[in-house]
Formats: sequence, C-alpha cells, structure tokens
Amino acid sequence: MGDRQDKRDGFNTRVVCAVGRKDDGNGAEHSMTDGRFLRVAVSPFDLSLDRVVGKVSGGDFVTAYHGVDSITASSLPVYHSTLIGDDVVAVVQIDSSGTVKKIWDRYFAMTVTGGVLTVADPESEIVVTFEATDTFVIYTNIRHQ
Repeated sequence: MGDRQDKRDGFNTRVVCAVGRKDDGNGAEHSMTDGRFLRVAVSPFDLSLDRVVGKVSGGDFVTAYHGVDSITASSLPVYHSTLIGDDVVAVVQIDSSGTVKKIWDRYFAMTVTGGVLTVADPESEIVVTFEATDTFVIYTNIRHQ
C-alpha cells in the first residue's frame, strides 16, 4: 500500500493505512470501513519514527488482548512507564490472518486504567469490542529518549 504524503489546509498529512482505498478524484484517498468512506490521515508528527510504539512483539512496549473490550499495555520504557489515554494517537486492530480490521484514532475516546486500554465511540459512548485472536499496534505521542 505504501505511504502517501499530502498537503491540505497548510498541514502535511500522511495516509498511513487504508482498508479498501478509493481516490476521490481530487487526490484525497479514503479508506472504506463498514461500507462508509473515511479519510485516514494523520500528521507525520503524530506517527513519527521517534515515538514509542506498542506491539505484540518487537515494539517499545507490549500489547495484548485483555478482554472483549480492553487491551493491555505493559513493559513501557522506564522514562515513561505509565500509559495514559492522552498518550495514545491510534490503535490498529489486526485479526488472526494479519488483516487490519480497524484503526481507532483520537476521534475515539481512549481511557487507560492500570495499563488497560479501552476505546469508546464518543457519540454513542459504546465501548468497542475485540476478538481474543486479535493483535494490536498502539501508536503514541511519547518521544524516545
């Protein structure tokens, strides 16, 4: 898929992941999720390579399925050992086949209590659910030190 940089409204943005891309003819790419088209664009500042990233393995900290509506974040770097909701930029939910199921960005409410992350839709206030076989990548705004 690859990254694509774009400049809109004076801000540089980068489409980092899309599920079923569609070009609207004006150069804006959209991803299709649940039959709707959503623009998936974030600031390169938000997902910079100098930020701490959580993965099931090989990341700066470890992520894991915790329950039907929660993810654990453990073994964070000593200089930022506690994750809070404001640290989270995006959560990528990946199914057992390696396919990206959903990308939860800052539009959704992120809450972290005791290293356990929940994500809720701010309009309906419904907490999103996960499958026990899902894995997760958590992008943060925490700088490497």
